[in-house]
Order: sequence, then C-alpha cells, then structure tokens
Amino acid sequence: MTPRATTAAVFVTDERGRDLARFSVASFALTQGWPCDIHLACDGFALPSDDPLRALCAERGIAFHTPALSSSGYAGLKSAAHISAAQFLKFAAVAPLTGRYRRVLYSDTDFLFLRDMPAHEVDLGGQPLGACFDVAEAGAITDPAFVRNCRAHGRSPLYFNSGLMLFDAEALDMEELRAPYEAAIQAHQARCDYKAVCRTNDQCVWNMLFEGRWHVLPGGWNVQSSMRFTKPWREARARHYTGPKKFTDPKPWRSDGIEYRAVARIAALIGPPGRAGGPPFDAIYRANGLRFLRQRARILRAAADLGARSTAI
Repeated sequence: MTPRATTAAVFVTDERGRDLARFSVASFALTQGWPCDIHLACDGFALPSDDPLRALCAERGIAFHTPALSSSGYAGLKSAAHISAAQFLKFAAVAPLTGRYRRVLYSDTDFLFLRDMPAHEVDLGGQPLGACFDVAEAGAITDPAFVRNCRAHGRSPLYFNSGLMLFDAEALDMEELRAPYEAAIQAHQARCDYKAVCRTNDQCVWNMLFEGRWHVLPGGWNVQSSMRFTKPWREARARHYTGPKKFTDPKPWRSDGIEYRAVARIAALIGPPGRAGGPPFDAIYRANGLRFLRQRARILRAAADLGARSTAI
C-alpha cells in the first residue's frame, strides 16, 4: 500500500481474459487522479514480470499487485457461456483488502474507464456498499417478469449491477459474510429468485447478500452497454461492456470515436490486442444508432424510473 492510498481497486481475471483485463486496468490507471493501489487477481496464471502494464502503473506512481487465486473450487457451476468461473472469485479478491484499506473498489474487466471517479470520497449514505442499477434487468427490459418474480420470492426489485462495487471496509465485516456468500451461491444454483432464466449468477448472489444495504453510485460510473447510442453512454465516466462483445475488438457500427481513441492510446502503451485502435468511423456508428431509437427511448425511461426510486433502497 502506498503511503497516501486508502483505497484499492481490484480486478479478477483468468488467462483467457488477460488481454481484456490488462486494457481495463490500464484505462483505470490512465484516468484516475486520486491515490489508489491496483490489485489484479490472476486465476490460474501469472502476469509476466516484464508486462508493460507494470511499467505503466509504476510511471504513474501506482502500486500494482498481482495476487494468485484459483477458481477450481467453483468448477462445474452454471454460468453464461462468455463468463468464466473467475466471476466467483470476487469475494476472495476483495475480502483480504478490506483489512488494509478504508475502501475497496471492485471492477469487472470489461470496464473502459474514461474519466475520474474519486471512490475515496464519494458519499455512500452510511451503507457498506455502493453500486449502480442494472438498468436492463431492474428496468424489466431483459425479463418483463422481473418485478413479478422478485415480489413472488420476497426479493427487492431494486437490483444492482455487480460489475462495479465500492465496499466501505469500515462499515462491514467480510469474514462474517463469507459463509452467507457461499451459501447464496449454492442456493442460487438451484433457483433464481429474480429471473426465470438466469445468466447473471454471481450478480444475483451479491444482490441477495446486500439487499437493502447498498447506496446508488453516480450513474456515470457504470453505464452498461444496454445504453449504447445514448447521451449517458457518450458522457460516461466508465463504460461497462456487458455481453460477449468487448472494447478490445472495436467495430465501426458499435464503437464511437471515444472508444477508438481510448483503446488506441492503451494499445500504444502496452501492446496487443493488435486489432484495437482502428480508425473511428463515427458516421457509421451514428447511422447505426438510428436503428435503435425505440430501444434507446425505452432504456432511458427505465433509467429515469430507477433513479426516481433509488431513495427506496
């Protein structure tokens, strides 16, 4: 821990997701101007000692750690095809850090950080966790029966996206939550209280664990790809590329100039992915966005409705 850092950012990846993780961590290191250590937990592999990402963090005065973890204990659990068992290592990556830092910011590796996000000073409203709504899920866009399912099982429909979670270490005891977390994983494998067909396994578990005990972070901190082509996506502090299509493989019909420039900058500093950083065909992106006018209006209505209900958590 650096002398000034009271907050840690933690990411988790296996070898399959290494390139994406390197780019996500690099985007965080390049855009955050406040004291923060970075931990990239590596599942089943080791990041080389000469990886350019290490030099990038060192040049920016960031303490960079690569602890080893193993997801072998979660082998065989059901999950979406594009999400590996490393998803279940969030708890193991975060828990030890809560004894060393005042706050711990967990991030999935499909985040592209674009602007400053001062996690060390954001107000959590006295809650142990800060997160953002999963707009497509809680907005009943992915599953129109979402709210009905929640009510049928006694669950809150105020459902957050677990891709970015800010833990207040002074307001929780992660060791006390370890057994409930493992129990919730097993319970959720048998039945999801939120969705009839569930592909967000660990996300539901985190919602079960912190139901009614979380605070809404600024919306721009986790703008999910369901909001692509909208103003919030354009102005996001961090974009969350949910689903199988990630920012390390930009395409003109889904990638704007903001994404291209950010990815090109990172590729120039730390190397591959080789296809990243092509020319930004903004005209193609904007034209494609016209096909989604109705969907854009729907997701923006859902986001506004969730924002109005955020005080009910």
